[in-house]
Amino acid sequence: SRSGSSTPRNSRASTLTRDEMPPPPLPLNFVNHTMEEHGVIRALDEAGGPSGNQSKVSIQSFQKKDKILRKLFKIVQSGEIPPLAQESDPELNSYLKRIRKIKIKDNILYRDFNGKDLPILPITEYTKVFELYHLPSHLSPSKMIQNILQSFYLYNMNRILRLAVANCDICKKRG
Repeated sequence: SRSGSSTPRNSRASTLTRDEMPPPPLPLNFVNHTMEEHGVIRALDEAGGPSGNQSKVSIQSFQKKDKILRKLFKIVQSGEIPPLAQESDPELNSYLKRIRKIKIKDNILYRDFNGKDLPILPITEYTKVFELYHLPSHLSPSKMIQNILQSFYLYNMNRILRLAVANCDICKKRG
């Protein structure tokens, strides 16, 4: 035992690391403004949030603007799954490999992730999601992904968001 320390060596310190601390709650008007500003609307329906119908409409519009998700929507809707060899896009092939976990509900594509249906956001929204989930408090990739998976599913998010955090200037300076 170190002198002057009342904490046993193997016990957990009373202070939490930055990644273990929950992000501070944001006022609802700030959250709504930020989501609108970034073009990202959280799926607040399950939490009973105020923008339930708005979030569905926004997610639908994001999905309809995305070429890959439009194609995936048609595949899921028709039930006719093409062989992977026919598709040249790695994103679409990734979805096709997990086609049993994808469904359409209220004209929105969802992916079952650990028993929870998450709306799929297109790759075009990654920068906005990163800005919304990482930049306010500079969370680690794992904590940020954990938070995102409360609301959305993003293709290849582990790799892409880890790279984005690795290239964050503030996080680089912190070491």
